[in-house]
Amino acid sequence: MLLIGAYVRAARLLRWSRRRTLSFVAGAIVVAVALCSPVALYSEGLLSVHMVQHLLLTQVAAPLLVMGAPVALALRAAPTGARARIATLVHSPSLRSLSRPAAGWLLFATVMWGSHFSLLYDRALETPFAHVFEHTLYLGAALLFWWPLAGLDPGAHRLPRAWRLGYLILAVPVQSFLGLAIYSSSEVLYPHYEGVARSWGPDALADQRLGGAIMWLGGDALFLIAFMVLAWAWLGSEEHEQRRMDRRLGLR
Repeated sequence: MLLIGAYVRAARLLRWSRRRTLSFVAGAIVVAVALCSPVALYSEGLLSVHMVQHLLLTQVAAPLLVMGAPVALALRAAPTGARARIATLVHSPSLRSLSRPAAGWLLFATVMWGSHFSLLYDRALETPFAHVFEHTLYLGAALLFWWPLAGLDPGAHRLPRAWRLGYLILAVPVQSFLGLAIYSSSEVLYPHYEGVARSWGPDALADQRLGGAIMWLGGDALFLIAFMVLAWAWLGSEEHEQRRMDRRLGLR
C-alpha cells in the first residue's frame, strides 16, 4: 500500500499519464491479491491455487507494472542526487544485459522450468525464506520478460512491433509444455501436497492435474490476450502512420 501511495502521489504531482497510473496500481493490487489474500493461504494446501498465484504474478501483475513505467516516474520525481543513482543503476551493464529480449526470455523460461522441476518448489512450501525467494524470482523474471514488450522506462530494449508478436509466440510453448508435463505426470511431483492434512478438496494427484491444466490453458489464454493487445496496438500505429502520410500527400 505504501508503494501504491507513493506512486499515486508522484503521478498526481507530475501529471503522469492516467493510463500508466492505472496500470501500475492495478499491477500492485494483483500482487497484493496473489501474496496477501486467501489465494496465498490456500496455495499452501492446493497446487492448483498455487498455479493461479503464479499466473497472477507472472502474466497479470508483471505486464501491468511494466506498463506503469515506475522507473521513469521515479527519475522525474526524485531529488537530483537520488535521480543520478537511479539512472546509474538503470544504465548499468548488468541490468542492461538482463533487460535484453533474449536474456529476459531465457531467464523466464529457465525460472519456470527450473523451479517446477527442482527442489526449490517443494522447499519453498516448507520454508518461509525460500517461499519469498521463489515469488521474488518469479516476479523479477516476469518483469524482465515483459519489459521488451511493454516497457516504457529508460534502459528498456524495446522490440520492433512485429518482433514483439514473435517474441510472445515463442514464449507460449514454454508455459504450455510445462503445464502439460505437470498435468500428464502419473505420480505426485511435490511431496508437500501429499502431506497436507485436509478433509476437503481433491486428492494430491487430481489437484496436481488441475494445477497443470490451469498453467497450460490459463497461461495460454493470458498469452492470447496479450497477443491481441499487441496486435491491436500495432494495427493502431499502422493506421495512424497511414493517416499521417495521407495528410502529407494531401489525400485527406
